[in-house]
Amino acid sequence: NQEYMKGLRLFAYDGEYGMKGYTQTDLIVNKKSHSDHLFGATKVVGEKTVADHWFSSEGEQLCWTAGEEMELQAAKDIYANIQSNPDKIYFQLGQANNSDYCRCERCEQAKKDWAMNDAGLQINFANHVAEIIDGWIKRDYPKGREVRIVILAYMGTEEPPVIKDGNGAWRLYSDKVKPHASLYVEFSPINADFTKGLNEKNNPTTYSNLKKWNEILGNSGRLMLWTYETNFSYFMYNLNNFAAFKSHMQAFDESGIDYVFSQGATVTNQPAFQELRLYVQSRIMWDVTADYNEQVEEFMSAFYKEAAPEITEYYNLIKLRYEQMEALYGYDFSSINADISSKEIWTEGIVKKISDIFDRAYAKIDKYKYSSQSFHTKMYERIKVLELTNIYTVLTYYHQSYEQSEINSLVEDFNYYTAKFGITHYKNGEYYIGGMFDHLKKEEGALI
Repeated sequence: NQEYMKGLRLFAYDGEYGMKGYTQTDLIVNKKSHSDHLFGATKVVGEKTVADHWFSSEGEQLCWTAGEEMELQAAKDIYANIQSNPDKIYFQLGQANNSDYCRCERCEQAKKDWAMNDAGLQINFANHVAEIIDGWIKRDYPKGREVRIVILAYMGTEEPPVIKDGNGAWRLYSDKVKPHASLYVEFSPINADFTKGLNEKNNPTTYSNLKKWNEILGNSGRLMLWTYETNFSYFMYNLNNFAAFKSHMQAFDESGIDYVFSQGATVTNQPAFQELRLYVQSRIMWDVTADYNEQVEEFMSAFYKEAAPEITEYYNLIKLRYEQMEALYGYDFSSINADISSKEIWTEGIVKKISDIFDRAYAKIDKYKYSSQSFHTKMYERIKVLELTNIYTVLTYYHQSYEQSEINSLVEDFNYYTAKFGITHYKNGEYYIGGMFDHLKKEEGALI
């Protein structure tokens, strides 16, 4: 529903992007196509033999000081995409998804002389590419063409190349690292703690880097955001960013960001309050002063109807359990890959309590079986998708405590509804759910 999407400030990022993601060494300056420029390559200039590599030592990142020939190739690769996507605006010159930055003598000297850090090297490289593309656009599109080249401030490039001046204000390390007018920066704080607020106390490094980028770009709209809303190692469980989301959006809003790409589990759906997150987070993005809990309450009432009290109880139990494990047992859930699935967190007692919550939720909607079977099915499935987390926990840790008939039923339920809801992976990568518990099924009466 396009109108509903507009109301929630939602859009499909590929609607505006010609290329998105980690495009360097792949779509842009492909390392296989330019294997003659791998690390260690040389060329003769006059009477000297000089380095001619375009890639880092492992070949996973570009060498951002490689020079004009490589910059021209990058511009050509992007421009081909620009021409084949006449309705697109954003084209990502995105670094590879790793920390294999070039550490060659050329790069290290440039950091000392004018770049300061890897972010400075990348900006200078991207500036040259953007300048080339600007010239081609002026030549080929006399009536104008809006094109925005986007780099990532990610991993080793999250910290911008700035230092404090004599008055304590942040300034660029040198003029060579001033972003070109058509260059956009997508701030991607993958190491932030998304379960805590974004401020000097809870996320000091991320908060400081965000403010520094804002000093460089101001409120020009050229500072964008790539954030995260799932745990990539445990798709079947909830990332406890509920209470912290508003704080993050407020900090981003204060820094002039109005473009947010929020990455969830791109390979699968999840049984992790996806609808609630979508609704509440969108409402907060409309108004960063809105009360998060009030938005949750509004959603619960409208979406789960009579079962809203029980589903709210489950929602609050999840949050409380994470808080207990942190406060009482020193658990650290700050990483988007932290272990949030262990049986120490989801004890058998907690699992049984959650099962009781869902039993009561289903009982609340039983009356619709007789008045509207289709509505009952809709409500049942809204509840069932959330219950899959608990079924997963039972089958993973506690199946020995159940009768074989119960296990068989749970496995069949799990297989049917994960397939129906498009829940295909339990972890990022090739970790597929289909049939993962089939080994637990046996004829009734057989030993488990």
